[in-house]
Amino acid sequence: MRKIMLTLDKVALVDDADYAMVSQFKWSTLKTRGGRWYAVRCLWLENKQRYIYMHRFILGTPPGMDTDHEDGNGLNNQRYNLRAATKSQNHANAKIGSFDGKSSRYKGVSWHKRAHRWRAQVYCKYSTIYLGLFDSEESAALAYNKRAMQVFGDFARLNVIEWNIL
Repeated sequence: MRKIMLTLDKVALVDDADYAMVSQFKWSTLKTRGGRWYAVRCLWLENKQRYIYMHRFILGTPPGMDTDHEDGNGLNNQRYNLRAATKSQNHANAKIGSFDGKSSRYKGVSWHKRAHRWRAQVYCKYSTIYLGLFDSEESAALAYNKRAMQVFGDFARLNVIEWNIL
């Protein structure tokens, strides 16, 4: 594993085998609206600024596909951590807060104000799969995990459930 120094005192990780290819360019950091960091370089094409993402450059991701970071760290560009994915698969592996409301500590879980219960749902291919209402936040998170595994398989980012047992 080698380190590529970026702007803003950030570092990207790459495999030894990719270091020579990647290190010949100057790389910068880009922070997305969702708060994730990525290594990028800028090109001017047809009088427009375009970003080349390091992870796409390393993997050779084809147009129309995304590159998913299995561990969720956009600066960890080691090949074991990168995989080509559809947009839906990439979203399935997103961390909590990327798409969910902030009312729960678990992905796919939110507080239903009128019912005074926890709601679980999975978002897939621009639609919502409603899983029901639950008495505990943990039960809703468990329902999300079960359905997410069925829908997303290896791309599912599962909740780590902390049961409150008194």
